[in-house]
Amino acid sequence: MPKRTVSFHYLSISREEDLPATREARRLYLTCVEVEAVFTNIYNEMTRLQSGSRIRTVDTPYNQYFVEVLNFTNHLAFIRIGQQNPNNTFGIRDTETLEQTEVPMRATQLLELYTYCLVDFQHCIISYIGVNGAPKISALRYLINDNFTPNQH
Repeated sequence: MPKRTVSFHYLSISREEDLPATREARRLYLTCVEVEAVFTNIYNEMTRLQSGSRIRTVDTPYNQYFVEVLNFTNHLAFIRIGQQNPNNTFGIRDTETLEQTEVPMRATQLLELYTYCLVDFQHCIISYIGVNGAPKISALRYLINDNFTPNQH
């Protein structure tokens, strides 16, 4: 069984605000309520799946991720971050006969690795279970960065 690590991170979003009568700017951090409002706007624009969850693809310089919000209620978001398995070298082995068969897939399907995370918007805490080779939660950073206008409050 692969090693699993539970990690916790503080979720913060900041924006710069120009100081009046100067050429300087200061960094302002959003409150947890404002962070949840930003996420709610993103969530409302995500594609709704038949299962009721919502999803959006997130492109980063190195990978494409699928951020799927499985549940978003009571200031909590349960999220699955998926990433295509780059080598697709999986099979199904029967433990009694030891016979191996291919994983049946259509041309439009892909194998995916997951990371599950829980975002607590009341405290701005992200908790997730990390497994070697699983997608990184940095996909959430890219999702927010790509969909947050610094002037939003």
